[in-house]
Amino acid sequence: MIAGRSGISMTAVALLAMVLALIARPVEAQVLRGNWVDEAEKRIRDNRMVNVRFVVLPTDGKLAPNAAVKVALKRHLFDVGVIWPQRGAPVDDARSGRPVYRVLHATSLESLTAWAVTHPTLDGDAEQRKRIDDAITWARQRGWTVRWGPLLHADPGRLPGWVSGADKAAIPALIDEHVTDTLKAHGGSVTQFDLLSGGADHRFFDEQFGDAFLRRLMESAKATAPDAQLALRYDDALLGARMSAMRQRVVAREEQLVPIEALAVDGSLRGFATPNAINEITKWFARASR
Repeated sequence: MIAGRSGISMTAVALLAMVLALIARPVEAQVLRGNWVDEAEKRIRDNRMVNVRFVVLPTDGKLAPNAAVKVALKRHLFDVGVIWPQRGAPVDDARSGRPVYRVLHATSLESLTAWAVTHPTLDGDAEQRKRIDDAITWARQRGWTVRWGPLLHADPGRLPGWVSGADKAAIPALIDEHVTDTLKAHGGSVTQFDLLSGGADHRFFDEQFGDAFLRRLMESAKATAPDAQLALRYDDALLGARMSAMRQRVVAREEQLVPIEALAVDGSLRGFATPNAINEITKWFARASR
């Protein structure tokens, strides 16, 4: 899920199903009842429903009374998609027209684009690079939105060798080169990049290079790829203490004048989730997107 943040120029986007697991298993239908259900239905009617009038003109230019019109949803305004699989494509042509699969129109390449693999100044894995290019081509041919995933991770335990083995003074230039070269190569075909992930739990870049490091990197990245959206990624941050930690970090980034464009928030709902908790989540993202 992605949302904007108040007080900053942001785009409110919802990749609502990047965590969607398309697993075939039998389920029983449920009928949800309660005030929160009625309120949700009212918001749908107010914000997502409108009367439409169709005027049918045949080739002779005369109105065709009582003409039969078929309307089909092609895609949602918000993105609905899946993470790109390690093998194959998200949807094969044989299943693309089925009810569940036909609404998909977005994919995240995070399973293919680990920064240890995609550092442009290293030889890397040529086969993996080809898989990334092929995935982007596949998605673009079908009009799908493409996300790159994290460009950097704040966890010092996840630093690739070309960072952990470098002199501290050389690391900022290496990071900038990695981000700049990646955005030059793919910023025109990939819609969104997570500039930094893991920032709710780790402070590696802040501790080593100061608060201004991320601000300068974000500004440089935006200048390199002005049409791509740059997000800060927070994992498992939809509920409870994790979401509180994310909010605190977002406020801190604002105080550091980091020009945040979007938040990419990952999370799984396990067990029973109360309607009030879900409502609070959606209200916070609604406020953040203004």
